[in-house]
Amino acid sequence: MSRTELQNNIIRQVLNTNDNQLLDYLNSILSKGADSTLYKLSTFEKAVINSSCYL
Repeated sequence: MSRTELQNNIIRQVLNTNDNQLLDYLNSILSKGADSTLYKLSTFEKAVINSSCYL
């Protein structure tokens, strides 16, 4: 799916929702935009994730 198709799909879904909690959540995500930094996992977190893959 192209970027434009994804954007249009998201816009349609947002326009059709009546869920204020979801809209608040989406707004908070989109407000951060490109300014947000990526969360970096600690060594412990990486170890937990790696070990959970083998359960």
